Amino acid sequence: MEKRRRIVVVASVVLAAIFLSSGMAQVLLANSARSSENVIIIGWSVPGWTFSGTFLKIGVNYGGTFITGGFSGLIRDRPWGVGFQFPKGDSYESLAVPAPTTSGPPAGWVEGYSISYKTYNAKLRNWVDNIAYWWPGLGWGYYIGDIWVPGPPPESRLIYWKSSMVRNDTNRAIVQSFMNTTDGALTLKFTFSFPKHQAYVELRTDVYANKNVRDVLYKRIVDWDVYGKTNENEWMSGPNVAYAREEYGAEGYPPYPYAIMSVAGYAHTTKEQLHSLPVYVDLYAWDDLKIRSPGTGTRNDALQQSPGDWMSYPDPIYGTNFCAAVYYELDNMAKGASRTVYTVYQASMNKFVSYLG
Repeated sequence: MEKRRRIVVVASVVLAAIFLSSGMAQVLLANSARSSENVIIIGWSVPGWTFSGTFLKIGVNYGGTFITGGFSGLIRDRPWGVGFQFPKGDSYESLAVPAPTTSGPPAGWVEGYSISYKTYNAKLRNWVDNIAYWWPGLGWGYYIGDIWVPGPPPESRLIYWKSSMVRNDTNRAIVQSFMNTTDGALTLKFTFSFPKHQAYVELRTDVYANKNVRDVLYKRIVDWDVYGKTNENEWMSGPNVAYAREEYGAEGYPPYPYAIMSVAGYAHTTKEQLHSLPVYVDLYAWDDLKIRSPGTGTRNDALQQSPGDWMSYPDPIYGTNFCAAVYYELDNMAKGASRTVYTVYQASMNKFVSYLG
């Protein structure tokens, strides 16, 4: 028992030193419950960095997504943290931020990712589907007994490896985060690059295969709520992009500036390797995180109904609340192979001009 106590104390001291050196202690420990039993209890705060530029203020967390910070108590109108603000300020936060609940995880989807892939099961003599996923609403860090484990909860099937700030000067901020799938099949590397004099952020995602895998599908999911408005946005999508903007009718027809937020997917390809392509955008992506497909609905022609849980629109839809997912087909990957794709998050301000007089 004494030996076990010494191990726990040493581990706690090491973790505390890491937390204090990175400013994580208050964020991670103050909002997490302890347990003396060998059960898992999730923390609801996400450590990371915040950066301000000419137009944007962003928060990037250790898990490889936007949104960093946390809350204490149950004050529902308190901003959860910093995600993607244009212009800078809490009232201009345009990612759907988690909100405290009376029990369980925060409500809110924010921004995240999933990766589906197949590994060979020798016992079944077949390729078996797997999926790993995370977004901040699932929480960060958990206790197993008395040991605090930083990273996504076990259900995410991801293990946090490391993160670092590569660059932060007057022109650009660059941060990186690494995740491993729990079965060791894949390593994910997220590199956020923020040119501080511009109104966009580029995310490079590198996927490394540590085993032979098949049918790899990567999704990047973003829930825009422009300026915190959930049902007063206009949405539209294309083959690799989704836009959300303030609904111009929300403040009447006289001309006034309105904000537009977008997410777009890109990839490097060659004639020999047509993989890593962004192949689809789903605007009903709240249910996309934990499944390979874009939804579970079926078309009912008799009722003239299309699937209700996946959709895309080339024309603006007014007064709506959607969540976008960009799909990247990464194909089969042999052990040692890698794939690289890009996601760009952009803000802009436009002006609706009334021609009605």
